[in-house]
Amino acid sequence: MQKEGRDRHRREHPATLSVQDIPSGASIGSLRDLFRAHGFYLVQIRMATDEKGQNKGHALVVLPVREAEKAVAELDGCELGGRPLRVALRNAGGR
Repeated sequence: MQKEGRDRHRREHPATLSVQDIPSGASIGSLRDLFRAHGFYLVQIRMATDEKGQNKGHALVVLPVREAEKAVAELDGCELGGRPLRVALRNAGGR
């Protein structure tokens, strides 16, 4: 049954969120864990990094469109590594 849920999410239209103010020590895994802890299924995370592989403080997160507004409402201002994140729909004024 869990596999069916994953397949359903893959067929839905995606939405892209802009996540900013990510702490320098955070990884894709820690960002993924935060979204999953709130019950969100992620399609993809693209974190901006410098030439040394360190994150630059922002990422794009792709998830099913029906979860996008709920994710913004729940995670905008949520702390990661002691720092509040800014989460917004990318096509609504995000980067």
